Amino acid sequence: MITALTQLQSLLRRMNNQAYTAPLPVLSHATIGQHTRHILELYQILIASYKDGIIDYDNRERNLALQNDITEGQRVLETIIESYQLPDKKMSLSSMQYGGENIDTSFKRELLYNSEHCIHHLALIRIGCDQLGIIIEDDTFGLAPSTVKYRNQCVPSATT
Repeated sequence: MITALTQLQSLLRRMNNQAYTAPLPVLSHATIGQHTRHILELYQILIASYKDGIIDYDNRERNLALQNDITEGQRVLETIIESYQLPDKKMSLSSMQYGGENIDTSFKRELLYNSEHCIHHLALIRIGCDQLGIIIEDDTFGLAPSTVKYRNQCVPSATT
């Protein structure tokens, strides 16, 4: 589940702030920084909710420093990666989609949700990188593990 975050971490280490904050027409003029902020803020909410056990992804800070300063994004990403060490526990998810009703969940389940959400945004970030001429050599960047597995099964074996 941590692969998507480490892929993002690797990309941000190779990117400069100008590319991070460039509005991209192919992304409806969003920036890679905006997508990164969105990814990171959902993880931050989960981590901040760990103690009391109630998660509310609808109540986000929308911290502009995360989308405008690549160094801040990298710093927050490091702390999120460290959070994967927390043990699983039962939690409750509150959502406007369900009229504020709480839904039973767990920390690990929400890490999985955040990982899949991150992968979705990495696919968009990859499109933005293509527009900027930033080469992503990792063929799995922005792909779900099930897609990677399927593609690997479709590749003919070198021995046949």
